[in-house]
Amino acid sequence: MKVKFKYGIRTYSGTVDEMTYGSYRKGRLCIGRQYVIPKATIQNEKMGNAAKNLALLWKSASDEFRADYKIYAGLYATYVSKANEMPPTCYALFTKAMHNWAKGEDPALDLADVQVEDITTLGAGISSIANCVNHNHLPAVPGYNNLNNSY
Repeated sequence: MKVKFKYGIRTYSGTVDEMTYGSYRKGRLCIGRQYVIPKATIQNEKMGNAAKNLALLWKSASDEFRADYKIYAGLYATYVSKANEMPPTCYALFTKAMHNWAKGEDPALDLADVQVEDITTLGAGISSIANCVNHNHLPAVPGYNNLNNSY
């Protein structure tokens, strides 16, 4: 249903109480609908397990490796991200690199099962940011080749 707000508010995006609102046509139209809790699927569970495992892998990485990702995130925000979008965090870029690495392996890796040992033995392409860029897991930014601290 089309929604009109008081006090000069044109549109709103998000969920409040039991209604979900969406902003359309560059902020000139707001549509509201009843909030429905999505049903859990096998795909949700699979992605959730992969996300939990990636969080554990991120925490077990060396401080220098994570610091390099923080530097890379700043460079990514400057050179790759669009001006009107929020740039990704260092953790988001790590997960992007891991997903790209897993897709490129033959057979494709299940990120829910990847261990630290797998990264150190199989993951030469993701052992540092310089390697990630060289293996096309992350886009190149100026100065990426200096970010070569290992996992």
